Amino acid sequence: MKALGFNRRLILGLFLSEAMIIGILGGAIGLVFGMGLSYGMSALLGRSILIGNLSEEGARPFSLQFIPAFDPSNLFSTWILCMALSMIAGFYPSWRASRLDPVVALRQE
Repeated sequence: MKALGFNRRLILGLFLSEAMIIGILGGAIGLVFGMGLSYGMSALLGRSILIGNLSEEGARPFSLQFIPAFDPSNLFSTWILCMALSMIAGFYPSWRASRLDPVVALRQE
């Protein structure tokens, strides 16, 4: 990229914006998947439970239902955490790429 005329700041910004986009998409997909999995598990675990002996006449099925609850502020803070961790993880490679000599980079390619 330096051989094409990019300066260090542009390279750092490009890599960090890529890490941020990955964090945004990964956090959103993870939240949707986690919420769907919790609703699926609640449907799976919400089966009837028999209270009493089967031989007794008074035995009745007792339905137990699990309803997942999500706080929007917790979901938002989790999404922000995913973006922050992605940015932190992408900072060192972007910093290293911005400091790389163009001749060395072209030789490695």
